[in-house]
Amino acid sequence: STATSTVDGIRLADIQAAGQTVVISATGTATAAITDNNDGDRNILASDLAMTATAGVGTAANALETEVSNLAAEGGTGGVTIDNTGDLNLQTVGGVTTLSATGGAIALSTTGNLSISDAFVRGAGLEVSLTATDGSIVEINTGAAADIVGDTINLVVTGVASTIGTGGETLEIDGALLNASTESGSIWLEDTAGGISVGLVDAAGASNGSVIELTATGGSILDSSGVDADLIAESLLLTVTGVASTIGTGLEPLEIAGVNLSAFTSGGSIYLVDLDGGIIIDELTTLGVDGSTINLTALGGSILETEPGDPDIDIWTHLVELT
Repeated sequence: STATSTVDGIRLADIQAAGQTVVISATGTATAAITDNNDGDRNILASDLAMTATAGVGTAANALETEVSNLAAEGGTGGVTIDNTGDLNLQTVGGVTTLSATGGAIALSTTGNLSISDAFVRGAGLEVSLTATDGSIVEINTGAAADIVGDTINLVVTGVASTIGTGGETLEIDGALLNASTESGSIWLEDTAGGISVGLVDAAGASNGSVIELTATGGSILDSSGVDADLIAESLLLTVTGVASTIGTGLEPLEIAGVNLSAFTSGGSIYLVDLDGGIIIDELTTLGVDGSTINLTALGGSILETEPGDPDIDIWTHLVELT
């Protein structure tokens, strides 16, 4: 099914096309949008859905309700706001190749797994919020490009086994500020360009077997939330590349709450404060570069090594400051 408006937008009531592909376009004017016309009821039932609008797909005040398996949507200046039911793949449909906007915000939720094609969510300069209720947020296919681009990126999953990314397939992002949470599942993320500031990345506890693996390629991992914990999980693995890239700064250390810690730079310094009663070090390294510092503070607890008596180096840097 295909619907096209050459005038000022399309208001959706109820489209039922089970097992079919639906393509909707509203691009006739600068203010043409695709909006909800039945309040909280479902707007579209289909297998595949593609939507394109000049000035928005859904609105921040009134999301489009869908029940589809495969989705692509380009919201132009008005952003994209969609609430979906069921497992959802973000992938090319009907010639629409992204979930994107140039203004507003991108907010997508689904009840189930959310699987994202490589380089598919494009919200440069915008807030991008993705939620999977009782499901995980993962990448569909392997690729080095950022799966999610935005200014502020918010990722939320619920369900005790739900994860963000997987151990075998990290979810790539390109943003300025990151917030992510699970109910105890692990988080695997890589910022692909320029580094990332952390608001709160929370795997719902420091003693539940969870892992946060966060990598910043060509940039630093920095604090943006003051004195509260930025990263919460049982095991933390932090990596930055680029000789000037750091983990935290001397003025704004990265606050963590965890049990096990590994952190790696290519020569930049590491500044961390554990807020959860002590930390066990697997490996901390700046490759011993001259002028580099590892400054680690444990509030209310000890700083220990993973295997007492192990002769392997636990901390490798130019200057070590442990408190």
